Amino acid sequence: MESIIKDLRHALRGFLKRPAFSVLAVTTLALGIGANSAIFSVVNSIILRPLPYRDSSQLMVIWGNLHNNGLDEIELSAPEFVDMQRESRSFESLAAYSVQGFNLSGVDQPERLRGAAVSATLFPTLGVNPLLGRTFLPEEDKYQHDHVVVLSYAAWQRLFGKIAEGG
Repeated sequence: MESIIKDLRHALRGFLKRPAFSVLAVTTLALGIGANSAIFSVVNSIILRPLPYRDSSQLMVIWGNLHNNGLDEIELSAPEFVDMQRESRSFESLAAYSVQGFNLSGVDQPERLRGAAVSATLFPTLGVNPLLGRTFLPEEDKYQHDHVVVLSYAAWQRLFGKIAEGG
């Protein structure tokens, strides 16, 4: 214990003799620790923490590829997905999604919303149930069927919450 105290006194005297070096050393340590903490927070939230879905460790994304054309991650077409869904014996469930923008009209101001076109199997595959209402029915996956939408709670509150509260 006594040798640690001697080492600390010696280090303190060295820092007091060279204050510019001391400030530089402390600043470098502070920046390094801060950057390390920030990077760990991002890695932890994106990679290390499990996704908020049932059996999230068993989820995977399937991409198509056209190596000859230099395209390694392309979305499967709807017919490819249907074929894979029909022929696959390795997966418990398959679901498809495609991130898109949608136009919302019929409210005060038309608005562009960010969302996804999804297969009816997406919510059951993720093990997610809606807070209100229902998810998609299998027959709603058919081409030219009525368009059905599932809104996030935040979108429902922002767009239609006033109507629900008032009437």
